[in-house]
Amino acid sequence: MVADGMPEWSLAMLYNQETKHTGTYSINPAKSGVVAGAVLVEIHSLSVVLRTSAGLQHCWAEGHELTGPRSVTSETTKAVGQQEPQVPQPSPEVKALMQEFTRLRFDDYRGPLEGDIPGIWRENNRGIRNNDHERKGTGFQLVKLRADALVYKLGLRNFDIVKQINGRAIDDPRKAIELLETLGGVQKLTVVLQRQGRDITLDVDF
Repeated sequence: MVADGMPEWSLAMLYNQETKHTGTYSINPAKSGVVAGAVLVEIHSLSVVLRTSAGLQHCWAEGHELTGPRSVTSETTKAVGQQEPQVPQPSPEVKALMQEFTRLRFDDYRGPLEGDIPGIWRENNRGIRNNDHERKGTGFQLVKLRADALVYKLGLRNFDIVKQINGRAIDDPRKAIELLETLGGVQKLTVVLQRQGRDITLDVDF
């Protein structure tokens, strides 16, 4: 259950396949401990995000099964006689690209660009860092992209300003997974970006 604008009121029902236990969790500290070493930090309509010792892990719902260390049981739906919805899923390639956007580091990051960190992003308008949502975003800028990063291989370059993905405005790559949940079963992405002062459209077709 996702409470729009009030994430602290959102609830996630997760099923532990090892213990056969179903629990209800929230991002509030008292109810966020899913298992030892895994803390619930975000709840979306089709996914949850866990913080583990290995970093943030996105667990996606597929029908009523979550990929990752936890899964949602379908028994609750069956018990009340409801028909399980068929939720269209994005292609694995689209999902991988959007997940890589979330791994970009903000421009105050001073660590090494290695492991699963594809590069750095900068805000393209004032106010993002302070979550000033009344100031409309105009995209985010990519810098220090690694040549082996998926975003680079698919055509994005340093100093590109990403403005829209499939017609949806985005000014913070950390919101890429939330945006993806609104796109349904997409198989490709159309990215509107600004490069050297010109707006261009990049069709990312896997």
